[in-house]
Amino acid sequence: MMSKTDFFRKDMQKQQEFGINKATKEQAILYGFKFYWTGKECANGHLTYRYVSSDKCRQCSLDACKIKNGYGKSEEELSMGKVRAKIEDYKLGKEEDWWGD
Repeated sequence: MMSKTDFFRKDMQKQQEFGINKATKEQAILYGFKFYWTGKECANGHLTYRYVSSDKCRQCSLDACKIKNGYGKSEEELSMGKVRAKIEDYKLGKEEDWWGD
């Protein structure tokens, strides 16, 4: 599976092949790029590329992935999070056998 960084690098190489340094949203849509440049900060103060599909800032998206995947948490915090998720799934009827047997 391609990482977000590889995905970004591939798109930047594609932009360079077209001779475009920092594509506008219109150029990105026209050429089929995944990212574009606004030159403006996002609501969280990041000055970076944005996704064409969602207009989200690339750094905000990376930060959200780190939070979702538990980046920076201890093993105990991660395991407790998994237990809480299993309990929630059990309560919602998504998982029939709570202990995973």
